[in-house]
Amino acid sequence: MKQIYCPKCRTGYEIDENLIPEDGKKLRCSYCNQVFKAYCDDLIDAPVRTVAIEDDEPSAAQESVSEETSAAEEAVSEESSEVSAEAETTETPSQTDSEMDDIFKRLSQQTEELFKAESELPPFRRFLLKCRQLVGLHSKAALYYAGGTAALLLLLCLYSFRYEIVRGMPFMNGLYRAVGISATIPGEGLEFQNIAWDDFEEDYVRKLEVKGFIVNTTDEDIRIPLIHIEMLDKDAVLLQSLNQNPEVGLLKAGARVAIGITIRKPSPLTKYVYLTFVESDNR
Repeated sequence: MKQIYCPKCRTGYEIDENLIPEDGKKLRCSYCNQVFKAYCDDLIDAPVRTVAIEDDEPSAAQESVSEETSAAEEAVSEESSEVSAEAETTETPSQTDSEMDDIFKRLSQQTEELFKAESELPPFRRFLLKCRQLVGLHSKAALYYAGGTAALLLLLCLYSFRYEIVRGMPFMNGLYRAVGISATIPGEGLEFQNIAWDDFEEDYVRKLEVKGFIVNTTDEDIRIPLIHIEMLDKDAVLLQSLNQNPEVGLLKAGARVAIGITIRKPSPLTKYVYLTFVESDNR
């Protein structure tokens, strides 16, 4: 047994040194109610200093000694309970360590089994597995998301590059038409050349005549679409517009055809005539 003293009133108590851990324990003095932390270095072998009591008050001295004894017993009981709790907590890490060892052992076994299964796969499937691991497609949900994203990107590319696709693969035009998408530029490969226009009056009716040629600049036969004519003023503001069916339906490769379009009652403010091709409604 060792002795420990209250740092405030210097009242001493007997205590077992095994009850004091290395990081210290909190104790309360029964005489002055001072709470202090006791360490192993504070324990000494000196005898307990009793409190000076007058001879004419023996009952008070006995009461003080009894209180000190009960306080020391309470402190010892508290310390013993704390030490027992510490013993229980010290047993828990060992159990936890054993459980963690079992978990790591199972994980290592599973990892070895996975590596063994991967090594037995054919080279092509092993390559696909490595690619999936590289891009993070380990689960079915990730595969579904990746597949949906790829399908969406494919549809966007098919729509954005529809003209180039139809130029390279003309049979795809039927597929685009089936879903209601125009994949050809009306009159692509055709050019207007030597276009001239003149306005005149005939039978008291003012008319405007447009003349020129349509030339096929490709090596393939092209069907001439609907001719669209716009009449603009000096500020390029649209005054009138009309559509004209061509006299020739199919234009041979490298050939050209003359056009002559007469417009009745044109606007007297017409300064420019604009020609282009548009998709026919009945095609």
